[in-house]
Amino acid sequence: AAVRAATKPENSNPRLRIYKPTHYDIVKSIGTDIVRDQKIAILDMTNLDEKTSIKIIQFVSGICFALNIEPEEVGPKIISIDPLNKARNLS
Repeated sequence: AAVRAATKPENSNPRLRIYKPTHYDIVKSIGTDIVRDQKIAILDMTNLDEKTSIKIIQFVSGICFALNIEPEEVGPKIISIDPLNKARNLS
């Protein structure tokens, strides 16, 4: 039930998903939203323990790296991932 509740958007924007994960198992839904559905994912990890937060950040960082997406830290332990926000080539 916790996973299902965490995957529902908390606003009316169909392209935006807000996640407040309670455990690591939510990463599959986050990955699907970013990769397949091209949705913006806001990850609010303020209520997670440090170890789980780090695991989730490592997972989504891998997705971002593979897809050349530039994630944004919008607050302490809050990250925004927009699949259309491509990383800048610094070379």
